[in-house]
Amino acid sequence: MNRKQFGEMLREIRDARDNQKDPQQVVNKYREKFTYAYVYSDPIAKSIFGSEQFKSLTIDLLNAILELKGEECIKDLKLVSSESGSELATKRTNSDIVAEWGQDRIVLEIQHEGDSWYKDRLVYYMARHTVPLLSPGKDYNLRSLYTISVQLFNEPLYRDDGNYLHSIQLKDESGKVFYEKQVMKLVEVTKFLKHDCSSDNCRLAQWLRAIDAINNESERNFNDEIFKLLQNAAKLSNFDATYYLNEAKDTMDYEYELRCQVKREVAEQVAEKVAEKVAEKDQELIAKLTEKAKETARRMLAGNEPMSKICAYSGLSEAEVLALKN
Repeated sequence: MNRKQFGEMLREIRDARDNQKDPQQVVNKYREKFTYAYVYSDPIAKSIFGSEQFKSLTIDLLNAILELKGEECIKDLKLVSSESGSELATKRTNSDIVAEWGQDRIVLEIQHEGDSWYKDRLVYYMARHTVPLLSPGKDYNLRSLYTISVQLFNEPLYRDDGNYLHSIQLKDESGKVFYEKQVMKLVEVTKFLKHDCSSDNCRLAQWLRAIDAINNESERNFNDEIFKLLQNAAKLSNFDATYYLNEAKDTMDYEYELRCQVKREVAEQVAEKVAEKVAEKDQELIAKLTEKAKETARRMLAGNEPMSKICAYSGLSEAEVLALKN
């Protein structure tokens, strides 16, 4: 199930509830058409990567994004509350996944929409999760913070860069890292999928291909035990209407996803109308040009010009010119 299909399902579930119908019938209808849920959606991602049951998936994915290998790898982590910023006069944030790795904190955000303030948003998220790392009365020895942004929008932040994984840190004018405890990781999923990355077999590339295969309802049989577990965790049969209407509605992206679905439908309708108008204008232009060519051919016929010259000047075929004589 892709994002658009998932959004359509959410809307139909909501509409069924609002119209006093059975939302589960909507879920059952989609289960007949699809095997898997859209993994990148906020409620599904949280149920998988924010769950103790599937913590091995979260650990493997984070190791891949943070490029940790061997002894550096995360062996275990603690999943913690994803909400930050509930104080007065601050903007509340509800991150997708927040985990504690020893003394370090890892925040993972899945972003579907980019805008002109996207970088500001990333910095704000990092700032909001920096505050809890410092307890009142303690010194300023902050714990390390890794902020991960998995980006699914079409407009890449690094247009001229073929890389899809970026690591950002605070540096001085010489390019030397000034502060090592805060790292921002950007994963440009759309760029990875659009480019030919078939030769890339790093763990993150394997993850992105596996999720894409599941989202596109691929019948792929995974040999990797981690991706087998992911495939099982993402089955649409794991989620019923109660989940979408209760747990899912509490996520900030639930209504957002519904709004995005409406925006996509409106955009498609506008695009169709624009295409119709363009087609009409094209037909009008073609008709005008054809009539002008015929007028040229008629004048040349009246002047007894040779057929080859008439065809060359008017752009009409010989048959079309001969038809004008009748």
